[in-house]
Amino acid sequence: MVFSTIDYIAQPKIFIGKRTFIIGTLLKFHSKSSMIYMVSILCGSFGSTISIFVLHFMFRFFALERRGRLYYFKGKYLAWWFIFPFFPGCFWGYITYLFLQPNDLTSSIVLDIISPLNLDDYSYISATYFLPSGELNLSQFLTMFILMNLMLITILTVAYFAIGSYRLINRILKDGESEYSRKLQKQLFLALVCQAIIPSILMYIPVGSLCILPFFDITIPNLSTIVTATYALYPAFDPLPLIIIVDSYRNVVRRSVFRIRPMCTGIQGRKVQPVPDIIS
Repeated sequence: MVFSTIDYIAQPKIFIGKRTFIIGTLLKFHSKSSMIYMVSILCGSFGSTISIFVLHFMFRFFALERRGRLYYFKGKYLAWWFIFPFFPGCFWGYITYLFLQPNDLTSSIVLDIISPLNLDDYSYISATYFLPSGELNLSQFLTMFILMNLMLITILTVAYFAIGSYRLINRILKDGESEYSRKLQKQLFLALVCQAIIPSILMYIPVGSLCILPFFDITIPNLSTIVTATYALYPAFDPLPLIIIVDSYRNVVRRSVFRIRPMCTGIQGRKVQPVPDIIS
């Protein structure tokens, strides 16, 4: 919700070239400083999103483990799980704002990339890996190195809990539980695989490519458009595996749809009786 709101206000554009990527927004009704804040918050929302992704797989693993650890997702502990994703998001946005702001060393490169657009009409953050002199831009390189390692940590954490969940599901399937339980676990496993693939395709690969490829001076046509579109699509696609694959979720959706259709049909086909005139 935060990302969608700020994305609507800022309407950021992504530019890539000369070992640099830029996230800029056209100045309309806001100052340059306020728009830099908004772009930084957009970047911070990505940090929060991948943290939520980790919590999702952690919860799934604890549920399959059946050792009572779901206790820590209830009661007084529950609020902390909702608050936790804001910390990596704030850190991500803060160092983006602090180290990727416009500066005199990189402004000439940015100007060349976005030309013939007027740089004064844009507020932006940028990661310029090499200065015009050819030297490594150490501060921005280290900033991106930290952010990429944070993303790598979430990938490895998700992989750990995903593999652990896979092993637990296999163990449950071999323990001779009821047919219903075995069928449910197979469906949950398939949904788990899909929910690992979706963010990889829609988030990690596009954003990782955007951040890493410019360092090697590799440009992919329309990559900026792909990154913007896939990140916006992720919240809509994420719950679909559970809704489509797991019977209990699918049946609830189906019943809801068929409950609405007769209501609509009944309203459309109902004849309206005239109201008698009781006023003499």
